[in-house]
Amino acid sequence: AVSVWDDALGRQWIHVHVADPSRLVSPRSLMDVYASRRGVSVFLPEKHFPMLPHSVSSTVFSIHPGKDTHVLTFAARLDANGAIVEKRIFPAIVQN
Repeated sequence: AVSVWDDALGRQWIHVHVADPSRLVSPRSLMDVYASRRGVSVFLPEKHFPMLPHSVSSTVFSIHPGKDTHVLTFAARLDANGAIVEKRIFPAIVQN
């Protein structure tokens, strides 16, 4: 998910929210080994190749409308030319 937020000083931040399966996947578990073999999720216009099995990537580890989802948020504040002037990464809970 993507969002734009104005901070208390009126500066705009762009946020990219990514579902956070690390909250529930234990190191060296079967799910962790599966994800390690895939490495990344790939999103194409016509197809999606999830890093985790579809049964969990489309349910527990997906950002659904109206549902709280634990995510990692990658935030950036840009200058007038589009250069990053400040960045942050933090855990959050979002709703789509």
